[in-house]
Amino acid sequence: MFDNGQVFIPDLLFVIVTFILGIITLYMSGVAGEVISLFKLINSESGSAFALIGIGQVLADNIVRVSISILFFVFTTFFIGAGFEAVRYGMFRDLLAKKKINFIKSFFRLNKEFYWKLILMRIFVFLIFLAGLAAVGLVFGLLSVASVALGFVVGVLLLIVLFIYFLLMLFFVVPIVFTEKKKLTQSFKMSFKYSKKYLGHVVLSLLILIGIMILVSIAVNIILIPFQTLILVNLVLSSLLYLIPSVWSKYFVFVAYKSK
Repeated sequence: MFDNGQVFIPDLLFVIVTFILGIITLYMSGVAGEVISLFKLINSESGSAFALIGIGQVLADNIVRVSISILFFVFTTFFIGAGFEAVRYGMFRDLLAKKKINFIKSFFRLNKEFYWKLILMRIFVFLIFLAGLAAVGLVFGLLSVASVALGFVVGVLLLIVLFIYFLLMLFFVVPIVFTEKKKLTQSFKMSFKYSKKYLGHVVLSLLILIGIMILVSIAVNIILIPFQTLILVNLVLSSLLYLIPSVWSKYFVFVAYKSK
């Protein structure tokens, strides 16, 4: 993967686009000047607490406009990000198939093939977790009639179990969608069957991924120590430092899936 630098282009471009959209969102909210002024106070210890209170007050005073701006940011990053993701995962598929990759040539081809499939996959995953959350809420409601404490404890435990279950069952859904020529519903069924059949492999892959990303996070936080008070510099540097590990982690899932 590291011999093919073009796999990092989609994520790099998305980071740039996200920053641009973030700036647009800030100015759309109508509180850009106030927020920037208040952020400057955070550079001093004496002003940091006041700045946080001030930012909260500014946002509260402009709640409608700020809410609309946030919705704009969420929707634009969701749909634009899907385009870059489709290219990234499509190039992963081509890499595993020992094909040459080219970001520019692949962009429109892969988006035509996978864009809406990826959007629907995201929605399906969201709905699956939402259904699990609704089930937990129902159990909590029923048990709370007898005891609120019992309902809360069982609800929390059930929520954790369902989250881990869905995480494991859907761990390989992305590589399945992009490497297997199946309909989306069939891809989800394959993901559940694969995870049940190779549960040990799925758990091990997940633990390796979590362990490595924890080490990366520790290393990045150490590097960023000198820039803790420089919020903008900290944000830009952290985005760039996490870029390569982030792309690698997603490619690792593809490799782990194809190893069985």
